[in-house]
Amino acid sequence: MTLTVTPEPAPVVTPVTICSDETYTWSVNGLTYNGTDGSTSVTVEGADCAADQTLTLTINTSTTTATEVIVACDSFIWNEVTYTESGVYTFESENEVGCTNTATLNLTINNSSTSTEDITACDSFIWNEVTYTESGVYTFESENEVGCTNTATLNLTITTPEELDADSINLCIEDASIDLTTLLNEGFASGGTWIDVYSSGGLTGNSFNPSVVNLGDYEFVYTELGDCGRIITVSVNVNDDCVVLPCATIDDISKVVTANNDGVNDTFNIGELIEDGACKYVVKIFNRWGKIVFESDDYRNNWDGYHNNSGLTMGGNNKLPSGTYYYIVNVTDTGGDALRPITGYIYLGTHK
Repeated sequence: MTLTVTPEPAPVVTPVTICSDETYTWSVNGLTYNGTDGSTSVTVEGADCAADQTLTLTINTSTTTATEVIVACDSFIWNEVTYTESGVYTFESENEVGCTNTATLNLTINNSSTSTEDITACDSFIWNEVTYTESGVYTFESENEVGCTNTATLNLTITTPEELDADSINLCIEDASIDLTTLLNEGFASGGTWIDVYSSGGLTGNSFNPSVVNLGDYEFVYTELGDCGRIITVSVNVNDDCVVLPCATIDDISKVVTANNDGVNDTFNIGELIEDGACKYVVKIFNRWGKIVFESDDYRNNWDGYHNNSGLTMGGNNKLPSGTYYYIVNVTDTGGDALRPITGYIYLGTHK
């Protein structure tokens, strides 16, 4: 008999590494091993001089990163991905042992906000503590209730009040008070305000009293009610044309005296005289050498070329020679108020 001895074969070791979230099925025994069960070593003895089989299973651990809690405005970029909605998101990568690392993002997206105002204002408008004087589109950024940007837009139109000139009027200081609104432009808005530009002191409400102001020109500005009421200017002249003075300025004085009784220029005439004694007419006439040849403290348009003082005369009488003479006329009233002296030249012609 022949005996054959077969040497025992060397054992076969199969090293396998998996991650804790993986499984491995060993073909030798058909069993599946879970990574969650941890590392293990399993040996299957060989039959009929077959080699022993050993599985050395090494488990590497998968990892998770601590959850990020993020609050962002409008959008958030995470691992090169842009997110615009709130939610819980995960991202897998390989950790240092080659297994899966799972990162979690707990994301809250809050939204920015916008608002728009359309405003029409007169002259200027204050918005967010800034004064605007020109039309335009303006923006202002602030934080809204969720901590994001609120962008407010202002569409602003700046208008200016229309300026108008109303009717002007001449008033005498003896006229009654006048309602200035009667001078305003047709269709004016009532209830506005007045400004006495030159502080005349004669304006009360809508009424102007010319009797309490000085002579001169005045302006009164009426501003209608409303955000941009019209501005209307009324011009008033206050004069004394209606006042009859006891002594009026003389403006019709003779230029020539020819005392020949022909009814024309027979005397030196200084105009119509007030005969009730309210006015006093003082006349002085000088020759060309400055000598007074006639004077009267109560002149009555009666000088006919004769002297009543001294001076060169014609022959033996008091006739003055022909030539040019100079006169001064002073007019005063009973109160002693005098008009400005009137002066000029008079030519004395042929006597009768």
